[in-house]
Amino acid sequence: MARPSYPSDEVDKLLLRFPPGLRDSIKEKAEENGRSLNAEIIHRLQSSLQGLGQASTLDEIAHRFLTRFATGSYVPGQTEKFNDLYLSAKRLEAEAIRKLMDGAQSLLAKADERQQAADIDAPIDADDFIPMQNVFDRKKD
Repeated sequence: MARPSYPSDEVDKLLLRFPPGLRDSIKEKAEENGRSLNAEIIHRLQSSLQGLGQASTLDEIAHRFLTRFATGSYVPGQTEKFNDLYLSAKRLEAEAIRKLMDGAQSLLAKADERQQAADIDAPIDADDFIPMQNVFDRKKD
């Protein structure tokens, strides 16, 4: 007997190797956020790629400085000193972004909890449910 077809059969799959402890850390965050491990990884990857290709203000400042620096006179050690300052600022920027994202996720989780608590008291409407066969129906192109 042939195995039935599932929507997950048509998605890309990837085997990952995690450094020790990383999988557990992601799993903890997934549980805190009410997501599966897979959903948490997908969410974090999508979030990190949203800004891909867009330079931050810090990057723009660095680019302007280096362009101006390249057209002026060179003083030994300036490039290295600027690079150290830039890398330090990038670390602070990344830390600030992580704090912002964690804070936003926490606020969203609290809002979801309040919404779920409100939904528990709401009457159940039969139109809110989708028959299970519709969940797995897929139109073939």
